[in-house]
Amino acid sequence: MKARRRSAKSLFGFESDMPTPRAYNAFSADELRDALGSEEEQARLIRSYVFDQDAWMELFAESRKNPVLKRALRIVVQMGTVCATLTGQYTLAYTQEEILFDRRRLEKSVEKTIFYASDEYFISVFRNNGSAGWTEGMAAIRIVDADAIDVSEKLLELRPDHARPPAVLVFGSKGSPGGGYKRGAGSQEEELVRRSSLLHNLEDPYGFDPARAWSYPLPEFGGIYSPDVIVFRDSENDGYGFREEPVYLSFINAAPYTNVHVDEVNHFGRKTNRIVEETARNYRRKMEVILNIARDQGHQSIVLGAFGCNGSQTVTQQVAQMWKEVIETSPYAFREFFDDITFALPTESSRSGDESPGTENRSIAETFAATFGVKIDTLDFF
Repeated sequence: MKARRRSAKSLFGFESDMPTPRAYNAFSADELRDALGSEEEQARLIRSYVFDQDAWMELFAESRKNPVLKRALRIVVQMGTVCATLTGQYTLAYTQEEILFDRRRLEKSVEKTIFYASDEYFISVFRNNGSAGWTEGMAAIRIVDADAIDVSEKLLELRPDHARPPAVLVFGSKGSPGGGYKRGAGSQEEELVRRSSLLHNLEDPYGFDPARAWSYPLPEFGGIYSPDVIVFRDSENDGYGFREEPVYLSFINAAPYTNVHVDEVNHFGRKTNRIVEETARNYRRKMEVILNIARDQGHQSIVLGAFGCNGSQTVTQQVAQMWKEVIETSPYAFREFFDDITFALPTESSRSGDESPGTENRSIAETFAATFGVKIDTLDFF
């Protein structure tokens, strides 16, 4: 048997075989504040106390104008997430109940992570066959004002007959597994890494997959598929509290372009900013890759988001239209395969406490809804 490769260093000083913390008291806001000065004190806090989302939220409310505090608070959450995945358990603050999960299942998830290096496979297998072999139908397109994880749970309830849970798109960092999680950054990917075991699939810092031969960067027209990832924390807006019941989902990491160049063009008689055609063409190809990874893995539901949007209303309109074209007119016949294609576009501070105004997020949801000719739904959409 091939020896398990070892990580060059542990994360936050936590070893793979670390003992289970025996903590019964939740930390206070003052104790949390006192621990933020050093990584050693933060790690001690995680080992010695039960995580209290109320105390965390109390300090987080103070961090809106203090980015150093905000990042430190996020790092504390990340430490607790790593600790929970290594020990296979966590404790609920309100009830003191210990929630256990199967670490071997987590390791198998890491071992089954797939690196898609290019889209050549999809071209040869799917594009020329259309939807052959799949039941005919028209995917339900939804724009939902909710977090991607909450939307996925609702789809699990809606589609209990599906063999696999919804696949969730992650706006992945091209060069760094998990993005800037070590420094407390606040993108969608980093929040998902704080809420789940996804970091192990992307970075595998503890060598759970001894046969892994691939590494970053993410390919331009490829991605990473992470199956059966355990999600066990609430969103940042809800204080990252530990969940009473974890949920297992699959994730697709694909990297959007950064610093996208736009040109001022005459579009239907009006001057407007548009993504340059070559980049737009490549974006449509990326969108096809994302949907094809989910299709290749047998997912009949997928949860997307504002992938490709840069805050500009005109660019958002263009990106929404590109998604519509890919879903409805691509030779891959996506709408005939999927049962549900859902865009999770929360309108309340979707950037997890960063200064991203709700009005802008509302505009994104409204633009996508208008493009697809549907209304904006809530979690009670069915």
